[in-house]
Amino acid sequence: MDNIWEKQEGVLLHSIPYLGNHRILKIFTPDAGLLTLMAKHVRAKNAAHTNPFCRAEWVYRKSHGDIYPIKDAALLDPLDELRKDYQTLIAAGSIANDLLRSQLSHRPAKILYELLIASLKHLPRNPLAIAQSFRLKLLQFEGLVQLRPHCTLCDNPPVYLSRGECLCGHHASHGSLSFNREEWEQLMTLGLGRRFSEFDSIHLLGSFIEKTDRLFLERIHH
Repeated sequence: MDNIWEKQEGVLLHSIPYLGNHRILKIFTPDAGLLTLMAKHVRAKNAAHTNPFCRAEWVYRKSHGDIYPIKDAALLDPLDELRKDYQTLIAAGSIANDLLRSQLSHRPAKILYELLIASLKHLPRNPLAIAQSFRLKLLQFEGLVQLRPHCTLCDNPPVYLSRGECLCGHHASHGSLSFNREEWEQLMTLGLGRRFSEFDSIHLLGSFIEKTDRLFLERIHH
């Protein structure tokens, strides 16, 4: 196993300094899930592939342990647009954190990877809304939330989420996460919308973000 080199396309989510000029890289790939790679002796002239949110082909050696050494990295897209605006950069960081908290090593996730690439490409359009859309779709991809236009138990319109299910006021239990009508419409658009143009005019309040934060933590750690 120690002499087998593998190559994976992936997006760098997090770069952690280690012992001076080494870097521990957290990379999300379509075929191998989360990878943790070690880049040694990083210098300014070869540091492009250690900047978070770049997309590259990573050549690494599978070995014993959880951290694999890098042999080479070919930059495919530096995703520079994400760094031109503070809000866009913060939104990219939110997406990365959601992946780091929810995904497992060596578990393929091709559909989620494709969503990640598309979301990062369009992120400058409306950073906050697209980051929230990615979060809601991630939860649905994992089977942790089921968004639908009707209550799970009847035909009434839902305004609550409980254990990932949509419920109306008659069927919601104590402690269910409540949304007002405008928030629920935004939740449905972000969670079920298929075109990024649908998110262009959405303005999200802090209260909405707080609720999706709670939803994400409850469902990921349920």
